[in-house]
Amino acid sequence: MKKIKVLSVKQPWAWCIFNAGKDVENRTWETIYRGELYIHASKKFDWGAYTSMIERSNNIPQNMKLFETGGIIGKVDLVSCVYNHESNWAQKDMCHWVFEYPVQKIFKRCNGQLKIYNLEVDWV
Repeated sequence: MKKIKVLSVKQPWAWCIFNAGKDVENRTWETIYRGELYIHASKKFDWGAYTSMIERSNNIPQNMKLFETGGIIGKVDLVSCVYNHESNWAQKDMCHWVFEYPVQKIFKRCNGQLKIYNLEVDWV
């Protein structure tokens, strides 16, 4: 068994990390953690974001089955936590968690939590 660090992200934002170049996660809080971070796609779906994305891009899936929820979908390296990042994904007046090296993984169902949390797994 191994403990991993996990962050829950609502869909379609989690999908965008691995499929649309989303290199910044917008949060209201800072973190001192740096390193490997697994992304959990939470069960809740951000319908407002999805509608906005559909209006701006043809690359967002219309098939809802492509948005897996309720489990780990991949991992990134969390390399910094800053304000005023230049990414198109950075929202004003938010803390920007900067991701590099996204790697999509085979879906692993598990429960999510708030904040960064530890999860003990046997599949890493």
